[in-house]
Amino acid sequence: MTNVKKWMAAAGVGLALMTATVMALPAAASETAVVQVQRGGSGHSSEYLAQALGVSADELEAAKQTAYQAAIDQALAAGLITQAQADAIAERAEAAGRLSSRYLRGFTSGDSAVDVDALLAKALGVTADELDAARTEARSLSLAAAVAAGEITQEQADMKLARRALKAYLEEQGFSSQEQSLYETAVQQAVQAGVITQEQADAILSDADAGSLNGRRGSDGGRHGSRGSGSTPQNDATSGATDS
Repeated sequence: MTNVKKWMAAAGVGLALMTATVMALPAAASETAVVQVQRGGSGHSSEYLAQALGVSADELEAAKQTAYQAAIDQALAAGLITQAQADAIAERAEAAGRLSSRYLRGFTSGDSAVDVDALLAKALGVTADELDAARTEARSLSLAAAVAAGEITQEQADMKLARRALKAYLEEQGFSSQEQSLYETAVQQAVQAGVITQEQADAILSDADAGSLNGRRGSDGGRHGSRGSGSTPQNDATSGATDS
């Protein structure tokens, strides 16, 4: 165990710790206020995104349904999900009355991932950059409404936007992929040190919920599962697309 710890320190485990710290920067508020910030930033995300895009809520929802179905079709064609999984998604969507991004978990991350953002942008008739800009505006609108309603302070709103901007910057700089590579190498070092077996290491590395040194895979908060799993995908957010 000592050898593993020494290696991790030498390899730069501070990178992972820095990423985790950045994502958890304090908002200088009580826990209750933080919850209110999160609700203000996501509870009406579709409403504010539609406003930022200059479309109606119904038009945004229709575009989402088109994009989600296209994502499922692409995943099936690429072998990222089975026909049984696609059928299960269709059954759940029919019961719920619509497709949800939570059903796309399992094939929207990784090298072979389906790009749901690109599909949504296409369905909306905008570019990917325009969609990103609209999401940024939507977050600002949502937080401004929360400030106006007295749910959070302007300082808290500014901090939330700052964390989001810094997170995006770290992703652009490749810190997430470096963290993942470090984690995988550390797991193999643990095998060599006799801390765990290779079978256990393989199981750990295939676990999407524990796929990094700070307990999350990449920078998306562990919101994506591993591809090709036997279970039906279940997640509430995909590639930045949000459901109301």
